[in-house]
Amino acid sequence: MNKKLIPFLLVLSVLFLAGCGAVDALPGSGSDTDAPATAEVLTEDAPALEEPTEAVREEPAAGSLAADTSSPCYHPFFPISEGANWTFQPSTGEIYTLTITNLTDESFTQTQSFADNDLVVTVDWFCSEDGLLQGDFAQVDFLSEYGTEINFDTLSWEGETLPAKDMLEVGYEWTATYQLKGNMDLEGVDTTTEANVTIDYVIAAIEEVTVPAGTFPQAYRVDSNSNIDLSMDINGISLPMTGFTFGSSNWYVEDLGLVKTADSFESTSSGTVLIDSNLLH
Repeated sequence: MNKKLIPFLLVLSVLFLAGCGAVDALPGSGSDTDAPATAEVLTEDAPALEEPTEAVREEPAAGSLAADTSSPCYHPFFPISEGANWTFQPSTGEIYTLTITNLTDESFTQTQSFADNDLVVTVDWFCSEDGLLQGDFAQVDFLSEYGTEINFDTLSWEGETLPAKDMLEVGYEWTATYQLKGNMDLEGVDTTTEANVTIDYVIAAIEEVTVPAGTFPQAYRVDSNSNIDLSMDINGISLPMTGFTFGSSNWYVEDLGLVKTADSFESTSSGTVLIDSNLLH
């Protein structure tokens, strides 16, 4: 493999994992970008998470914020309020917090900040009677450890990330699609990348989940399989790259939101567990 492509593929892996919440797979975490492009949806048994630290084992603080049930963006399994936050422990990587801001009748912003890192990822979500859609699948301005500035933007999107409550029953399936474009300057080589992402979701089960934030007997497990078709233009030379796939499982709890994730990209597995939230009560 051309060594100049390796940093790009590393960041590309981070990009797509970040798009579905697996942000702990940052460069340097052991991702194998030369592995075969295969993945499968993960179940409750995988991946195994690292033992929480002593700080994680502390009892979570009592809930200090009530969900805004009057908001058109309110979803019982993703309860949105201005200032709502959730703190997660990744299986590999540092603790991060998701915070809701800029809540309107049609959208809100989710900001991801890290405990010991200046990296901040901001994602816009959109609300409709059909559910919630993560509109910026991969809007990331990232300065990699290789000193390469990479900018990705979401050009268009369709579907839902989480459907309306009335649709939430085991076996329900739906699809979301994204069209992305990225630009990179790698040692003087101008690269433009276009990507089409198709994500197929299914509500796989309702099951008990235990995380540092507590035990939840009825967590809805949403499994997804995603396919990515890429087209790279390197100094005017087109290079199609197809067959990238990744799998993900997310567990949602009513009146709280996301409590656990498990993700797979290529040969890399990762996951997160909820430590605390100001919606807990």
